[in-house]
Amino acid sequence: MNMKTVINAICHHGFTEIAMEDLKDQKLSTFDLKTIMNEACLHGDLNLVEWLWHSADDSLFDMKTAMLKVCRSRGDDSISVLKWLWENVNRDLFDMAVAMDNACAYGKTEIVEWLWINTNTETYQIQNALLKACESDQVSTVDWLTTNVPEHLLDLPNALQTACSSSKCNSANIVEVLAKHADTSKLDIDSLIRTACKCCKPDIVRYLINCTDIITTDYKNTLNSVLSIDINKVENNKSVNQGKQDLVLLILQKADPSNINIESAIVEACKHDWLDVMKHIWLNISHKYFEMNAAKIKIACEYGSVGIIQWSLGSISLECIDINTLMIESCGYGWLNIVKRVWNHEQISHDKLDMKTAMSDACTYNRFEIVTWLLKNTDDQTFDTSYVLVESCRNGWTDIVENIAQNGDSMFNNMTVTAGITEACANGHLPVIDFMYRTFGTELFDLETISKQRTKASENEDVTMFFLRNFNCNSFDISTVLKRACSFGWTRVVKWIINELEYDGDLVEPLNNACVNGEAEIVKYILQNISQEKLDLKSAMLCACNKGWDEIVALLIQKVDHQKLNVRNAVIEACRCEDSDCVILIIRQVDHKFIDLNAVLIEICKNLAREQLVLSILKTVDGSEFDRDILEETAKKK
Repeated sequence: MNMKTVINAICHHGFTEIAMEDLKDQKLSTFDLKTIMNEACLHGDLNLVEWLWHSADDSLFDMKTAMLKVCRSRGDDSISVLKWLWENVNRDLFDMAVAMDNACAYGKTEIVEWLWINTNTETYQIQNALLKACESDQVSTVDWLTTNVPEHLLDLPNALQTACSSSKCNSANIVEVLAKHADTSKLDIDSLIRTACKCCKPDIVRYLINCTDIITTDYKNTLNSVLSIDINKVENNKSVNQGKQDLVLLILQKADPSNINIESAIVEACKHDWLDVMKHIWLNISHKYFEMNAAKIKIACEYGSVGIIQWSLGSISLECIDINTLMIESCGYGWLNIVKRVWNHEQISHDKLDMKTAMSDACTYNRFEIVTWLLKNTDDQTFDTSYVLVESCRNGWTDIVENIAQNGDSMFNNMTVTAGITEACANGHLPVIDFMYRTFGTELFDLETISKQRTKASENEDVTMFFLRNFNCNSFDISTVLKRACSFGWTRVVKWIINELEYDGDLVEPLNNACVNGEAEIVKYILQNISQEKLDLKSAMLCACNKGWDEIVALLIQKVDHQKLNVRNAVIEACRCEDSDCVILIIRQVDHKFIDLNAVLIEICKNLAREQLVLSILKTVDGSEFDRDILEETAKKK
């Protein structure tokens, strides 16, 4: 790194005093004086600014940018630098309109004040500067401008629109300041609220509702705007959702119900589980303005609004509730308390409930507590026991499987048991599989289907071992099982197949699978227990280098004759894949007569970012082993 770069970095980080000391004995024309001056202005270092101006040709500076930097300065002495520039530099070099915009955007109120008082105000586009401050949420700057700049120079309604729509303006403070100075009779409050709602700013909407005059009839539009707030557009959607609910409550409290759409508020409450809104409407607004019906409660069910569901069961007529939909959705969502309330309600006839679909939803969404309760408390004739058995096998509900299998054998056939066993195998539920095996024996296991299923790796080693121990292995494609075992790291399965079954089939692909997936323990076992004549060790070495598994590369180097590994191609493969650990490992542990070091260096240098790897190799290897021309070319690239 040269001195020019060092000085720029020092200035960038604010150590301008150090930079000045380092520059005093240097030839200034060799440095980036534009950047140094700009950084001095940004950090408010008047001493460096003066010294540079008097020590170097002023044509080497960009004083327009320097002024902009002062106006967004982080330094405590920025006003002094601003004054000095104004008094000592040709003012034609400055763009003061842009300078004012910068000061406003960065909230430098003291600089804004000095510029307005001490310079020609006609040079500024002060409305544009105000908008910059609004967009950047600079409250103190907006307050100063609206207090001190003549009213006719500012378009406050336009500024309010900007504040309501700015992504950076996250509070109502800017809006409050602007509204305080604006002629409210000229403001389109409805438009401002629409804008703030569109930009998901409930705090601003709340201020506009509370602190400005809204004609009673306009609350209809206000409510519609609030209900249109899309909470999914923002990251803190939980907070915005709460703000949206609070706004709806506020409007309901302020507005004449005859002038607003109560129905739309109820629908939104049902979607978002706004229990406070629902209670307020039910208790405080005449029911002639809305209808609480089954369609609305159905919406609450579909959106999972459990709070409103619980409330509705105790507060409104059952005629207003689609009880069947409520039962089905409650089973799907896992609302056990509601399921119990509906089933045990003295005014609800069980004949009206579609328990088959309810049980199906509970099984589909893995609601163990619901399924258990339904089996114990409802008539099993109301749902499909066969379906429940299969789904219980899929979900691994051993207790339920045992209960159904032992008590409901007349309700399902062998195909159902087979389907259940297959689901249990597919999802790795060994306790269920073991129970089915002990209960029904081997006849109902569809081994062909089970063996073809590709399921989650880590969950199925135990299942695979269970089948190897308890079934005739001729029923399986053992080679496929071995390949999968090597890919998934099922060491016990690999050992069992090789030892107990005395496997004599192809091991090339299984070993490659283990090398690709980094299963070092399996690679080690195969190397120790299988004749190397049956293995493609060159391919295994390439796979390990390609994936960067240095532990497996080390194993192969340690246990295999290096002539069988094609180390030359393997190390080149490691270079291509940018795995420095494997490259260094091979170079250190393998006789270099098996390696083309020049080819290694050429391959690595194709990527200039691998400088550290090149240095590591040069430190490891005697330089005399490299071609001199290749070394020189490598040095040029570095």
